[in-house]
Amino acid sequence: VWMDVASNATPDAEYYNSVGEKLDLSAFGKWSGYVSDVRWHAEAQVRRVNYSTTGTDNDYNDYSTIDNTIDIQDTLNFFNPKAGLTWSSDDNKQRAFISAAVAHREPARSDYLDSPQSTDLRPERLRDLEAGYRISRQNWAAGITLYQMQYTDQLLATGELNDVGNPIRVNVDESYRQGIELEAGFQLSPQWRFDANASFSRNKIARFEETLYDYEKFDEDYNPIEGYEVVIVHTNTDIALSPNAVTMGMLTWKASQDGPLSGLSASLIHKQVGKQFIDNTSNDNRALAGYSTLDAVIRAERTLQGGQHVTLSLFGNNLMDAMYSAFGWTYSSLYGVPLTGPEEGLTYDDYTSTVTNVFPQAGRHGFVTLAVDF
Repeated sequence: VWMDVASNATPDAEYYNSVGEKLDLSAFGKWSGYVSDVRWHAEAQVRRVNYSTTGTDNDYNDYSTIDNTIDIQDTLNFFNPKAGLTWSSDDNKQRAFISAAVAHREPARSDYLDSPQSTDLRPERLRDLEAGYRISRQNWAAGITLYQMQYTDQLLATGELNDVGNPIRVNVDESYRQGIELEAGFQLSPQWRFDANASFSRNKIARFEETLYDYEKFDEDYNPIEGYEVVIVHTNTDIALSPNAVTMGMLTWKASQDGPLSGLSASLIHKQVGKQFIDNTSNDNRALAGYSTLDAVIRAERTLQGGQHVTLSLFGNNLMDAMYSAFGWTYSSLYGVPLTGPEEGLTYDDYTSTVTNVFPQAGRHGFVTLAVDF
């Protein structure tokens, strides 16, 4: 292996070496029954996760000085219950439900390695309450779902990325997602159908601590001094990368089964995504603008004499050539904040320098797929 700049690396140097083990044990029970025309159900899961990894990590930028030794040991025990009620009409064309559940999720390996928080990482805890109604008729169907998702210690993206581009996450004490989901479908004629869905939500963090560093707080030897680390408290901010509105509409034409174009169909799909923030500060300078896309799919299906089913699909994406970004990352730093805080009439924003990067999505493009089922 040839290296133009080898730094302090030697031919026999070991870049990184680690062994990780994850033991996941679970037991599950489910019960259900009927009271009149209402079905009840209850579920419970007990889960134990043991995670261990030791060795050296590959995330460092100075071979000679950075200690990249890792030693992570964590054992987590979870109890995840769920219960609900479902009512169905006699003809099964109407259905209503309500359910409540508690769920837990452990941190990922990248969280253990990359999270900047000073305290130990904690598993997420979710309390979920949902209620919904569905109705179907000969030529149309519709549904509505209401949900309230209350989190404790939710792991949320800070807006920064690790060395390989994955989001860095930290625990936040209390956060929630609540909203409404709508869906409907209409058979306009034997060949034409229209489907649509929409989601409107509030995704909030009760209290988020943003840690920034003042790069004017160094001594002559470039060692951090008092005021270098600044914690800014934000309240009732939006969860990163969580748009409050997402809608979709799809118009589909399907050829008559007994006509010469049997097996041919085409769909036109419009999607609208609202504004979303890259980090958890609800700062408009760190936001992604809302966007809309228009896609199309043309599909031809045939069953061959040998019984094989062949599907040829042509996809056209972003037909209007919209210029938009669906993801990004940001990093902020401070310069010259007084030890007592911002001067009168100023805020931390007046001392902040922010770098915001976005990932542009592909313009107008398409592709073809061929599938053969035997």
